[in-house]
Amino acid sequence: MAVPFPAAVRDAVEAAAAPLRSVPGGHSLRWTDPSAWHLTLAFLGSTDPALVDRLVAALGAVAGGSRPFGARLREQAGRSRSGVLWVELVPSAELTALAAAVAGAVRAVGLPAEQRPYRPHLTFARARRGAPVPREVVGAYAGPAASWEVGGFVLLRSHLGGTGKGPRYVELAGFPLTAAGA
Repeated sequence: MAVPFPAAVRDAVEAAAAPLRSVPGGHSLRWTDPSAWHLTLAFLGSTDPALVDRLVAALGAVAGGSRPFGARLREQAGRSRSGVLWVELVPSAELTALAAAVAGAVRAVGLPAEQRPYRPHLTFARARRGAPVPREVVGAYAGPAASWEVGGFVLLRSHLGGTGKGPRYVELAGFPLTAAGA
């Protein structure tokens, strides 16, 4: 389950990230495809197709009980010990609540949900074979003050391998946030 990035946000972030490829060490990273960028709410892995209809119904209930909210990316990049270059979102109670509700829906249909604390982020690149992301690359990112209204989320199926560009995603269902409220 993921929140898609609006085209304007994706384009602005892509323009800010593009120069990182030429920073010392940037050429050694595997850069993600901007057309596939999304904000993961929950990741399932292999899922029994028989559970998908129940999951869609449970996610529909989550969306119906949630209202649109604002989101904003930080302007600095970060890196993980596992070799991922990313930019986090500014903390948001609404986004954290949506991710928790999605995880609850996942568990309610009998699927495992991640137990780690939710850290919403956009992955730009990964280091090859566990190498660290060079500090020069992280420090060179000057991202836009990108903000947008989250109006829904999608259920994605990922297809791994074969393209050389990372996973390919297919949208299985969309869930507009429709609850009323201030």
